[in-house]
Order: sequence, then structure tokens, then C-alpha cells
Amino acid sequence: MTDREALWERLREPFDLLILGGGATGAGVLWEATLRGLKAALVEARDFASGTSSRSTKLLHGGVRYLELAFKRLDRRQFKLVVDALHERKVVMDLAPHLARPLTLVTPLFRPLEIPYYWTGLKLYDLLAGKRRLAPSRYLPPEEVARLFPDLPKTLGGVAYQDGQFADFRLNLALVLSALERGAVALNHAEATALLLEGGGCGGRWCGMGFRGRRWRSSPRPW
Repeated sequence: MTDREALWERLREPFDLLILGGGATGAGVLWEATLRGLKAALVEARDFASGTSSRSTKLLHGGVRYLELAFKRLDRRQFKLVVDALHERKVVMDLAPHLARPLTLVTPLFRPLEIPYYWTGLKLYDLLAGKRRLAPSRYLPPEEVARLFPDLPKTLGGVAYQDGQFADFRLNLALVLSALERGAVALNHAEATALLLEGGGCGGRWCGMGFRGRRWRSSPRPW
């Protein structure tokens, strides 16, 4: 029996959690479930990270734009989002240094008021990161910006700061493989088409799942 067939057979076992979708969210939930001692399974209709999860900006960032919105709209939720995202940026870079790295970004400045505006905003971005900060933001004179980006029109300089960059699809796959090593079940090219219910109707007890070309009965654990 191939490893894949063995995984299909394991779907007959009782599970605490069944996850549909093997993108970033599904893979993350699967990994977290295994860390918490849950018996979990994941099925994906196509390939892992084949959708949006492999077509991101590849940035690990706290969200400079979200920070701007937090002040413009006096929105505490946006502010908290930035703080949480900066924390998670450091977590990913520490746990997967082979998949993530610092990336220097430059915001060019074209108007005099943009100099204090962006410099102050990005210094606050550094402050919110705290010990999780990467390289500190700094002002670049016009000559340095022109050297780095010769095709840009004349600037008043720029502000350089660092965020993270990562291989999104590789991290997605690493989470799935790590969960498999901890005893989870994960199958790609396994399109779920129906839930099988005992007793019928909305009040029926889930007893399995239908896949394209297969019908699988299981014994899910009661909550």
C-alpha cells in the first residue's frame, strides 16, 4: 500500500478536527491542532498552497498602511493589528530562517511635508516592533535614492526601513509536512463533495464524507 493510500485509509479513523482547504489558513490550523494534542485531518481539492496562498506579496510585514489608518481614523483595531503582525513577523523569521529574510524597502519623498510625515511614521513603526525590530528606519539623501533608483524622477530623499520577505508556498508546505510528522493526516487532490449524515437532514450525525470518486465513512469524535 502506498503512503498516499495509507493516508486515505486513515481517514476512516475518528478525528477531533477535519479541515477543508490546504492553503495558509488550513495548514496553520492543522499545525496548531497537532501542537495542542488534537487528532486532525486536512483535505485539499487541488494542491497545497495552489491558490491565493502562493500568490501573495511574499511580505512579512506589520502593515505600515494599517498604522497610517489607525491614526487617520483613530482606530484601535488597526493599531492592534499592526502590533500583532509585527509580533508574528518575528515569530516566522525565528522559526523559519531558511524561508524568511529581512527586506529593505524605500519610500521616496517628493514633497517637503512628506519628509517629517513618513520619517515620523516609520520611526513609530520601529518603536511598536520593540525588541522584534529589524534594522532601524533611516533617512536617505536624494543622491543615495538617485543611485539606488536611477529611473525615479527627482526626489527630496527617501526613508528606508525593513520588513520581512518569505517563500509563502514553501512555508505552507513545511507546516503540512510538520503536521504529518506529528501524526496528522493531510491529502491533496482530494476534493470533498458531500458530508454523509446518519439520520438525514440537518439533525443527522456526521458519519463521513464524500470525495470525488470515493465515499468515506468515519467515526468523528463527539464534542
